[in-house]
Amino acid sequence: MSPGRHIAISSALNDFSSVIARWIVEERHAGRVLYAGGDDLMAMLPTTDLLSAMRALRLAYSGDAGAGEDGDTHWLGSGFVRRKGRIHLCMGGRATASMGAVVVHHQTPLLAALEELRAAEKRAKNEGGRDAFSLSVLKRSGGALRHTASWSSAAEDNADEMTVLRELAKDLRENPEASRRAAYNVENWLTDLPEPASLGGGDGVREYLEAVLHHQFQRQGLEDKGQPIHSRRLAKLGTRDPVSDETPQEAKAIRERIANLTGIAEFFARETRS
Repeated sequence: MSPGRHIAISSALNDFSSVIARWIVEERHAGRVLYAGGDDLMAMLPTTDLLSAMRALRLAYSGDAGAGEDGDTHWLGSGFVRRKGRIHLCMGGRATASMGAVVVHHQTPLLAALEELRAAEKRAKNEGGRDAFSLSVLKRSGGALRHTASWSSAAEDNADEMTVLRELAKDLRENPEASRRAAYNVENWLTDLPEPASLGGGDGVREYLEAVLHHQFQRQGLEDKGQPIHSRRLAKLGTRDPVSDETPQEAKAIRERIANLTGIAEFFARETRS
């Protein structure tokens, strides 16, 4: 690596941690940065802001305008941003970023929360292909929901997986009756999911899942007949390994992936979490 490139990377990482990340976490969202140095960041956010902040941080790391703007901040393209009159260099579109997040009750021991957070970050790097996020929701009852996905993993309509999660949570929040049953019912619906090979592999599995989920989501008022928005997205994302992009060979892996994704969306849909 040339000295000039090394200086540019160091400058971009320093600007991200000292300026851009703090702006996103503490000004655009109601969070607090606990530590920021280079490409390492630790922050605390309310559940209402967590998913939005994660997505904005990932986009800002690469200098993507999708991270949002305000009166003091404008994205200039090609990995540059103007913040309060100063030009900052970002890492660019080819940069990768792994992010782990854990949601815990305020009475959860700090050491337990940190241990789960480190595990989530490790899953994002190892199971998600180093450009991914991993979410953990630790329930007070002792159970846990965990979901790992690539940032670039797209559903049928090219919505990225974080967007799919946020929009499903939004619709569940607007339909409280469905929200309370969603995760439990999805897991029950998929109990008898046939093995992928018996359905003809990837396309057959997706078509089966979409039909089953759409039928049930219609009954709960989450989808209109003939408009399988969430069911089609879940069917595609649930049958895609975040690293290999291939359909898992076992029904159990597909069932757990969809159940965890839906369960996490249902958790974020609860108004009591605000």
